[in-house]
Amino acid sequence: ALAAAHGATLYQVMLAAFAVVMGRDSRQDDIVVGSAVANRQDPKLDGLIGFFVNTLAMRVRLSPADSFATLVDQVRRFGLDAYQHQDVPFERLVEELAPERSLSHTPICQVAFTLQNVRQGSQVLKDLEITVVPGRNLQVRFDLEIHAVERDDEVDFFWLYNRDLFDGWRVESMLARFVAVLADGVANPHLSLPRLDRARDLPITPFKTKDLPPQTLAQYFAAIAAAHGPRPALIHGDTVLTYAETEARAYRLARWLIGRGAGPETVVGIGLPRGVDSIVAILATTKSGAAWLPLDPDLPDARRAAMEEDARPVVVLTPEVLAGIDLDAFSAEPFPCPAHPENPAYVIFTSGSTGRPKGVITRHPGVIALAHDQIESLQVTPDSRILHFAALSFDVSVMEMIMAFGSGAALVIADQDHRAGQPLLDLIEAHGVTHAVIPPGLLAVLPSSPDLPLRWLVSGGEVVPLDVAQRWAEGRNMLNGYGPTEASIICTESRPLSDTEAWTIGRPLTGARIYILDPSLAPVPVGVPGELWIGGIGLARGYVGRPGLS
Repeated sequence: ALAAAHGATLYQVMLAAFAVVMGRDSRQDDIVVGSAVANRQDPKLDGLIGFFVNTLAMRVRLSPADSFATLVDQVRRFGLDAYQHQDVPFERLVEELAPERSLSHTPICQVAFTLQNVRQGSQVLKDLEITVVPGRNLQVRFDLEIHAVERDDEVDFFWLYNRDLFDGWRVESMLARFVAVLADGVANPHLSLPRLDRARDLPITPFKTKDLPPQTLAQYFAAIAAAHGPRPALIHGDTVLTYAETEARAYRLARWLIGRGAGPETVVGIGLPRGVDSIVAILATTKSGAAWLPLDPDLPDARRAAMEEDARPVVVLTPEVLAGIDLDAFSAEPFPCPAHPENPAYVIFTSGSTGRPKGVITRHPGVIALAHDQIESLQVTPDSRILHFAALSFDVSVMEMIMAFGSGAALVIADQDHRAGQPLLDLIEAHGVTHAVIPPGLLAVLPSSPDLPLRWLVSGGEVVPLDVAQRWAEGRNMLNGYGPTEASIICTESRPLSDTEAWTIGRPLTGARIYILDPSLAPVPVGVPGELWIGGIGLARGYVGRPGLS
């Protein structure tokens, strides 16, 4: 009925649907499909026995604004024009267009779609009986050939493919989507092309979820600290602070911060060098209800000034400021955190590699969901030792802290002299570090040993060479974590790598929603590249001081 309504043929409707599938799989909007024609338009050829078949190059241009009916009209018009020139040999077309030639594929078109609507079977021509003999060894002439055979009121499809290029599952997927697009297009011809076969919107596997009580980081950490008071919380060289001691210092400093205007929807700058004081300052900021902003003391003055201009901290903690505070004058008693989970937890500025650095405002729920996920997945216990390696201005530092303070484990602080080479390995050995997040660039130059106490290692932020991953996976669990700052540190993570597996970014973490979409924001087929879109509980609230960009 659709073909009749648009003056088209059955073949043209099927070709339109096939072009949609090819466009999605190839990520192209200009599709050329080979089509076989009998090439017997001259009546004088009717009495001749011979092979006059020619190949037409059928061009289909796809636009997300077009409906399926519009596409059928386009295919019909182009088809009629092509049929008018079907006697031009395909070889002549190649010669005239002179495309770049390659031994790996045919010129002009690499896929073919044909319809066989001539009844086949045994025939008798006077004294000669003709019988169809099926071939045994099929030879595919294009990368992909689809042969549609019309039989009474149904059509059989035969898909032939080059096994050097396609896996069977991929061709089966294309076939299923071709049938779905064709069915959708016939039933709803006025649907736009991206809306055909909306079953693609369903995720392949359910997203990972967990019912968590609404909390701030201060509430989450305080509950863990109360249960592990005498256990070590911070280790820096010879300095060891228990959870009880760390909490007491943090509550005293939090009271001082509140007196300086810190609270929900405000920002406190942390301009302290690596060490116990910087971690206590972060914990105190969370207890005050404010968001912490790392301000690396080694940053250029102009960069630091720009960050402060955007974030407008109510106070900046520096060694000089901290030295002038009499913490003993403030109570160490716990008090309720005044913040709401939807208030900012911290602000971290991006590197600025794509322009001016942006301060990302991160909320509490996504960070807490990540803590639960990592503590469970990486088997973090109160006996674990977590390496604090990352700079505070890098959001992985937050991941290190939440794994420790969310489980009752100890955070082992690596100072600047122990963040590379043998000193780093000595630190891991001396303090029995069991969990670490280390960037690929450093792993590539560090000697690995299965004898290190390190049992869980996460890397990411850039591509990890497979040989580096395999070397460090020996004797421990090594994973790849991926995520932008705007998605609360990481939003996907691989399973532990074996020495034979390829390196991937893995699956979505708890609360994360990951989609791979095409330019029309429709999910791409399995196995087809697209653009990564991230949503879920960990999505940042926006950019500090940049409402337009948010």
